[in-house]
Amino acid sequence: MITATVSQEVDAKFKEPSVVRSQTHSRTHSQPHTHKKSESQHSSNQGSEPKRQVVLEPTPRYTKGCTYKYFISCKPRDFTGENGAIDCMKWLDEMETVIDISGCAKEDVVMFVSQSFKGDALTWWKALVQSTGKVHLYNLSWEKFVDLVKDTYCPQPEVERIETDFLTLVMKDLDCRSYVTSFNSMSRLVPYLVTPEPKRIAHFIGGLAPEVKGNVKASKPATYRSAVDLSLSLTLDVVRNRAKKSTDEGKRKREDNQSPQSNRKGKGNSGSKKGQSNDKPRYKTCHKRHFGK
Repeated sequence: MITATVSQEVDAKFKEPSVVRSQTHSRTHSQPHTHKKSESQHSSNQGSEPKRQVVLEPTPRYTKGCTYKYFISCKPRDFTGENGAIDCMKWLDEMETVIDISGCAKEDVVMFVSQSFKGDALTWWKALVQSTGKVHLYNLSWEKFVDLVKDTYCPQPEVERIETDFLTLVMKDLDCRSYVTSFNSMSRLVPYLVTPEPKRIAHFIGGLAPEVKGNVKASKPATYRSAVDLSLSLTLDVVRNRAKKSTDEGKRKREDNQSPQSNRKGKGNSGSKKGQSNDKPRYKTCHKRHFGK
């Protein structure tokens, strides 16, 4: 009996590890199977991601351009064509900025911009539409549209007059900012007078005020932008120095008028005149004081 129980216990001890080993072996074989399953799920998810991105891709605004309502919200200026060639060039520059800001599509540019025509310009545009057709005009590129407007509202006689004014343009009353604005506006219509860049710089310096011209020319600016910045800075210094000088002179005059020495001089002069008039004899016939008959 004792021998039987001992043998049973020994058998149990040797059987137990085998069960454990079999369980662990089953776990190790089952884990790679789950890992492969997760990898297959991950790869399937990766394969589906590009499909979602294609579905959610681009918004209509960047593919088709802005709407006319959005274009109007950028506040384009109306154009009547009644203020001359310089105003026409300013309007074209402003409209080009609105086109860039709004993201207007190329095929909608002329259609949207032409809605800003008013007065005489609108009459001209309607006649053009009637003669050439709306489809043809709306399909024009921006460059050709600009040439069309310039041919009508920047006529050659007016350009020649602006050329003469540009050649005689000078700074007045030390107002450098107004001079720069006029220079830029006129040069747009006569680009052949300011090309290349050194020619533009030389013409700009030639029209500066004498108080500023020498210093700007001596600095030899390499670009037109640097010449403009230096001119604005030097002109501002001259204006400040003049204002300070006039203020100091006015203060000095007030101090001289209020000094006690000047008051004494005034009193002495008035007294001497009064004494001189009283020293003269009074005559009975005319009742006045004077010497002689």
